[in-house]
Amino acid sequence: MAKAQIRAAPRRLIARDSLLVASFLALLIFCSLLLAWLLRFDFSLPYLPRLLAAAPILILIRLAAIGQFRLFHGWWRYTDLKDVVELLKAILLGSAAFLVVMRFVLGAPAFPRSIYLLESLVSTALLVGARTFTRVLAELVRRDRGAAKNVMLIGAGFAAQMVIREIEQPGSGYRAVGCVDDDPSKVGIRIHGVPVMGTVEQLPRLVSTRAVHEILIAVPSATGTQMQRLGLWGSASKQRCGLRPCLRFRTSSPAG
Repeated sequence: MAKAQIRAAPRRLIARDSLLVASFLALLIFCSLLLAWLLRFDFSLPYLPRLLAAAPILILIRLAAIGQFRLFHGWWRYTDLKDVVELLKAILLGSAAFLVVMRFVLGAPAFPRSIYLLESLVSTALLVGARTFTRVLAELVRRDRGAAKNVMLIGAGFAAQMVIREIEQPGSGYRAVGCVDDDPSKVGIRIHGVPVMGTVEQLPRLVSTRAVHEILIAVPSATGTQMQRLGLWGSASKQRCGLRPCLRFRTSSPAG
């Protein structure tokens, strides 16, 4: 029972983080519709019932499109060009779906046509801008932590979450660049902003491309046989095992 609860904890936390992200996105989407309405009607709010009726429909459609592209997972500190492209695709899909639902499914021809375009543009500015802004802030923080060592975690469960929280504390001297896990279903998710990049078998390749200084094993329930297997993968990654109680692999210099 206890093991099952521990294994379920990451999914609960991921679900909670996704709910927070979805709530924030819903607020941005509503603001984009409101701002588009103000721009269309010279900063006045005529036909307010139409706006309020359309808002939940737009929010649901846009969130569904964003979810389709798996943009709820993870925090935005690690946003890259691929994430922005995926977000633009989600916005385009959501805009097309909103137009179809409003005009052909619900039969709302009185809804202002210009709002479809204006809202799409404002949503693009707000959503992409929010992700870009958080990335800029993160880069500023990383510069302040320039001397931190890059670490890769083996494990993407509850223990990994605890380790990442400690690493993210100011002055830790470490920076988590990614995780690997035996469970392929976890690949692609993010744990407190740290991406699960692949499986344990992919560790050598990932280490060679991420300038990793150390590998931390965050699998407290691993058996002796499993630890030996992880040690072999650490050796394949050109790591030498540090004989420490924290089960840490260390490199003498960044891989690259």
